[in-house]
Amino acid sequence: MKHLVWSNEHGCWWGPLSSGYVRIIARAGRYSPEAAKRICDDANSYLPEGQEPNEVAVLAPECMGEAFHG
Repeated sequence: MKHLVWSNEHGCWWGPLSSGYVRIIARAGRYSPEAAKRICDDANSYLPEGQEPNEVAVLAPECMGEAFHG
């Protein structure tokens, strides 16, 4: 299943191959769960505990059916 990365800091989605930000979800990069987690962990590693994360991984919309139907 592919994931997108939302940037609370920039108010946009991460682009493909971690190349900038896009506002249109269809143009957002698709990442493996491991890659999305790594991006978020790296971006949020310096934040104080309890602070809203800068980057958040979410399931890609085209994978929503897979999540519910296996």
